[in-house]
Amino acid sequence: MILRKKLKTYSKIALVGNSDSCCMPLSSSSSSSSTGCCSNNNDIEDSKNSSLSSSAKSIGFNAKELESIPESSIWGVGCGGNPIKFAHIKEGDTVVDFGSGAEGIDVFLAANIVKEQAKVSGIDMTDDMLQKARDNAKKHGYINAEFRQGDIENKVPVENNSIDIVTSNNNCVINLTANKTNAFKEVYRILKPKVGMMVLSDLVTYKEFNVDSIEVESWCRCIDGVLTKDNYIKSMKEAGFKNVEIIDEISYLEVEPPEQNQEDNGRKITSLTIMAIKD
Repeated sequence: MILRKKLKTYSKIALVGNSDSCCMPLSSSSSSSSTGCCSNNNDIEDSKNSSLSSSAKSIGFNAKELESIPESSIWGVGCGGNPIKFAHIKEGDTVVDFGSGAEGIDVFLAANIVKEQAKVSGIDMTDDMLQKARDNAKKHGYINAEFRQGDIENKVPVENNSIDIVTSNNNCVINLTANKTNAFKEVYRILKPKVGMMVLSDLVTYKEFNVDSIEVESWCRCIDGVLTKDNYIKSMKEAGFKNVEIIDEISYLEVEPPEQNQEDNGRKITSLTIMAIKD
């Protein structure tokens, strides 16, 4: 059920753009009761008319970076961070981006850094997303960027021990998996031993939802599938990562309690940028 809903939701984003999924953290001026861009209110319409580049800048991208990639790749759908900023990618590195989406913003940024001697691969599971990203790469002459279809909870189409850096940010892709440990195992499998590094931005919460309370719609909006920080890091370590470091943390969203449960104080959701190195 969740898998089918994810495919439907993100195929829609590829075709008509993003207007109702998680996109940006709370601004410093937001009130504590704000529910951010995941809200179903008039702010969504306002955000649709706002500058895409301003949205990207608000989650850590700078103007020079944005000017170096296709404007059409700049969609405000990330999970509140910029993993490329912290990944220390070098010319010649091999890079894979999990959940690259239709825009491929992290793929194109990385491709500009590694130059034509190396390859950057975006992994996504939806046909519409992949086609749009491939068209974008072809239109703008990115010969060192490719987009492959794969389910990150199962075996992605990448060889063992072959990748220098894995990034993930767009659409909270790890967050959206049903089995996050399996997704991290795939990252661990493809990274080079001793030097391979994962840098990702994703969401965590102070209180997880009971399994019986999870709604598919809220899962696809990056809310009900969120783990606590401890459990998120635990899933990384269960996949094999030992050297795990939180390198950035910002407030993202506060979810108000349901009306029928006034004893529930709601949940605070935070965006983390995390780095882990394969042993």
